[in-house]
Amino acid sequence: MYGRAGWISRLSPRDEVAASVEVWQLWQRVAGYTDPTVAFNPFDATIATGTDRTNLVKVGGQWTHLFGSSVEANINGGYVQSFATHSGIVATVTGDGTVVPTIGNQGWFEYGGRLGFRITKGWVADLFVNGTAGPQPVGNTIHGGVGLRVSY
Repeated sequence: MYGRAGWISRLSPRDEVAASVEVWQLWQRVAGYTDPTVAFNPFDATIATGTDRTNLVKVGGQWTHLFGSSVEANINGGYVQSFATHSGIVATVTGDGTVVPTIGNQGWFEYGGRLGFRITKGWVADLFVNGTAGPQPVGNTIHGGVGLRVSY
C-alpha cells in the first residue's frame, strides 16, 4: 500500500521545484515448506508460514531546470525512515536450531539526477543516476540508465 502527497511550484519559465511526503506499508508472505532430506544438503531446513512487514515514510524534494528549449536537468533527494518492522518468518535448520531474522528500524538517504533531451513534443530521452546512502541492508548503492518518456 502506498500514498503520496506533494507540492509543485514553477519558480520561473525554466525552473520548477517539488516536495512530497510518502507513506508505505510493505509485506511479504511466505508459505511454509520443508527442504527434502538429501545427502549433499548438510543444512536442510523447515520454514514456517509467516509474514514480514515494514512501514516507511519518505520526505523528498526535487529541482528541474530547462536549458535552452530541449535539455532539462533534474536533481532529487529524500530521507526514508522505516518503523514498526516485524519478521514473522522462522526457520528450523539442522545443526543450527531455530533461526529468527532480526529486522530493525533504520533510516537512509535516496538521491538522483536526470538529464533529459526533448526529441519532439511529448517525447523525451533521459540519462539518469539514482542511489542510496545508509546502513545495511539498504547500504550505499548507485545505478544509472536510459529511459524514454512519452506524453500525449
